[in-house]
Amino acid sequence: LDIDRSDCLGHMATALQEMVAKLEGQAHWYESILNTLPLSVSVTDNDMVWTFCNTNALGSMQKTCQSDVVGKHCSEKQGNICNTPECGIEQLRLGNKQVINHMPNGKTMQIMLDFLKDRHGNTVGHVEIGEDITHRIELEKKANEAAHKARMDTVNQLEGVVETLQH
Repeated sequence: LDIDRSDCLGHMATALQEMVAKLEGQAHWYESILNTLPLSVSVTDNDMVWTFCNTNALGSMQKTCQSDVVGKHCSEKQGNICNTPECGIEQLRLGNKQVINHMPNGKTMQIMLDFLKDRHGNTVGHVEIGEDITHRIELEKKANEAAHKARMDTVNQLEGVVETLQH
């Protein structure tokens, strides 16, 4: 509003300008917090149309700014589980709040999901938080292999002891 008046309308316009500036500042504050997370955070409405993606989520899609995704259906990222029963939001609607996605590029993503509610408790969308767990999965596999090898080495040693005792 570009109103230069000193009457009631002018005071109302000034108050509205101050309120908009304060809300824009708060929105930037919360967006900045979400952008510092080392996790991918994306938000869609009930129709699965993006309303927000943090910097990490944008980067995972080779996008650079909100306008590249906001207002578009989330399946436009063409992920390997999009438009399938394994889709995170479809799984959330079935009651599953976690999805493990083994991606074609070799990465493994853990996706945690929940419904976004308004202040009255009505569902207004979905929140997806993604974490690359590829390294963790690799370490778990190596640990399991090492544990199996250690068990087998112990069994072999015990068999040797038993054989020695029998002779």
